[in-house]
Amino acid sequence: MILKEARLWKAIEDDYRPLPISRRGAGHSLNKEDEERLRAVAFSRPKWRLAAHCMTIMLSTTMGFGELRQLRRRDVDMQQRCVTVREGAKNETRERTIPLNATAFESMSWILDRWKKLGGGSDEHYILPHRPRTRSSHWRTKAPWILDEPMTAITSAFRQIRAAAGLPAFRIYDCRVQAITKLLSNPMVSTQVSKEIAGHISQAMQNRYSIQRFETKKAALDALENPSVPPPEKPETAMHPTAQQPASADLIQPAIQEEIDRLRAEIARLADRQSDLALREHPPAPNASEKPTHPRRRRKSDTGDPREVIFHLRRPAKNLISFPTRSA
Repeated sequence: MILKEARLWKAIEDDYRPLPISRRGAGHSLNKEDEERLRAVAFSRPKWRLAAHCMTIMLSTTMGFGELRQLRRRDVDMQQRCVTVREGAKNETRERTIPLNATAFESMSWILDRWKKLGGGSDEHYILPHRPRTRSSHWRTKAPWILDEPMTAITSAFRQIRAAAGLPAFRIYDCRVQAITKLLSNPMVSTQVSKEIAGHISQAMQNRYSIQRFETKKAALDALENPSVPPPEKPETAMHPTAQQPASADLIQPAIQEEIDRLRAEIARLADRQSDLALREHPPAPNASEKPTHPRRRRKSDTGDPREVIFHLRRPAKNLISFPTRSA
């Protein structure tokens, strides 16, 4: 870039060969059993408690330790349960706001309580302050906490944790790799969401950080042998709202199904009664084009002539009460 700015790059451009980059990925990812063992070992001793909470936040937020140690009190919103990464990010795409799940929120609460006990009170103070080492004749003498400077590392404690867990190859930065791998392995998480959480924008960076576990690859290949076939769709039939059956009636509990049948019968009875009352109050006029069928009642005409008979047609009752379907 400097040579291009000075207009000297073209002289050696044809002879330039970039250094090879490892294609094995950016770190290591753990299976579920190893991750649970790592978490359990980290919280087994009080002297590892700070490193354990930092590791938990990294595993739950995709942050690296360089981003976590640069968090100030103003960057942590406990009401909205989120953190804003500003300092410590490598580029602008790594500046982001990350929500805190239940596990990360609990660990962040512990870190903020520790920050208050150490004297933190300003929004500009780092939540992980620095404590320098001092040389003194008395070994119990310790330097005061510097709240305006972030802590340097948790390497010593994390090295002991991974040794006790039997994971010597797992690094601190692999906590971020583990979180990104789990995000990209979850089919319920879209690619755009994982980009905004992890701070990556290119597919090459995703391929570098997403180290899929062996179990995930095996499950994907097993699905090739037993593909799931969706059931055939049933043709829709035009049904009356009161007679339409739920789409998943076989999944309804028997007690609920009995109650539905009872309500349907009651609605049908009320509909018939309502139709009878309507016919008594407002009898329909005779229509010469219709042939009388199913006589229900025969009565004399108003003139008193028994030969003049009025037949009432049995018409389908108009159901004024519709039973809600399962889709409603």
